[in-house]
Amino acid sequence: MRHFKQRRYLLLLGIPTVGLLTTFSFAAGRSLSLREAVELALSDQGNAQVRLAEQAVEESRSRAAEVRSGLLPHVDGYVSQRRQTNNLEALGLRADRGIPLPRLVGPFSTFDARGELNQVLFDWSLFERFRSAKQAVRTAELAGEDTRDSIAAATASAYFVVLRDQKRLETALANRNLARDLLDLAQHQKEVGTGIAVEVTRAEVSLAQQQQAYLAAVEAHSSSLLRLKRWLGLDLDQEVLLTSGLERPGEESIPDEGVALQRAIESRRDLQTQMSRVEAAERSYSAAKAERYPALVGFADYGTVGPDVGSSIPTWAAGLSVQIPLFDGGAMDARRGEAWVGIRRERTKAEDLRQQIGLEVRLALSALRLARDQLVVADQGRELAQRELQEAERRYRAGVTTSLEVTEAQTHLTAADESRISALYRYNLSRIQLSDSMGTLMNDLNP
Repeated sequence: MRHFKQRRYLLLLGIPTVGLLTTFSFAAGRSLSLREAVELALSDQGNAQVRLAEQAVEESRSRAAEVRSGLLPHVDGYVSQRRQTNNLEALGLRADRGIPLPRLVGPFSTFDARGELNQVLFDWSLFERFRSAKQAVRTAELAGEDTRDSIAAATASAYFVVLRDQKRLETALANRNLARDLLDLAQHQKEVGTGIAVEVTRAEVSLAQQQQAYLAAVEAHSSSLLRLKRWLGLDLDQEVLLTSGLERPGEESIPDEGVALQRAIESRRDLQTQMSRVEAAERSYSAAKAERYPALVGFADYGTVGPDVGSSIPTWAAGLSVQIPLFDGGAMDARRGEAWVGIRRERTKAEDLRQQIGLEVRLALSALRLARDQLVVADQGRELAQRELQEAERRYRAGVTTSLEVTEAQTHLTAADESRISALYRYNLSRIQLSDSMGTLMNDLNP
């Protein structure tokens, strides 16, 4: 007969059998701490969103380089050899005052080899567009950092879900073993004449219920672990052992609300990204306004021209061109109006995001305080439920009561274990949410 007290003692010490089995079965697999899981998710082989964010940065850099090309010299070269005829009358040349001019001349040859240079010397609109494009690159970089922060937070949350489900699995296994011990005890008491058949039946029903709960816990743990591996980009068949645990409240104090809000305003990547979008929109508006300014362009060409290569001689030309926009049908005014609406839109988004950040920080602080208090209550409740089960077991062994009291006490302890696991999970998740709301998650994970 299995020893009832020994199995329960293992549970009370927090050394559930499933934890040992998991360790041995995963010995050949990959061990992952929370920090390692986050680093893996942020690696090139990890979550696909990281690679997409990096590609967005590269794309914005290419667009900035394209805009910058308008400020750099443009050099073209060409070589042509032509053989042609021409109608002089079509060029406005007619026979006049007795000077005979043929209508058709040619055929004649023209050879021209030439290089041309064009350089924008002053175009404030183009310069502002380039500054806006550079700011867009900065925006993409900040958005990439914000994506990394979001992935880190999601990875930590998924990691804690697996730890929570693992705790539930360990508890379900311990409860199943306890129910099996109660069945053995009921059968033994019936055999020696101190028990009755209905006690055995009750124990069998309780064991069946605990077996169902255990199977459900196995499925939940397997599903959450698969989702974590998929999120990290791991092979779904690879065995993984999570080495970090659900931490309990330490000595660190919960930050003051004002300090947390100030830190969030200074550190949140999404707010920095949005403010960068505001600045890029302002640059775009300045570029739209500057379209009415004159633009100064320098040009030059040098080459050789003649009827053929051997008879060609060098020629050149150089000069300046001032381009003054006078009337374009209202297109410039429309672009300026569109750019101004863009500024207002981005500023509205920034203000709304500040309000959202304030809400997230306050909610995270409230959730963390509540989770810490709930964990204290859950620990007290589990201790009382554990004591109740010990007393019920002692009374049942002494024949003072029936197995109903033990079953009820076991139910209370199961509920207390679930409350404690949920409180631990909420506390750890609240810590992650607070760090994420303040924009300090990566620093907290990598002290």
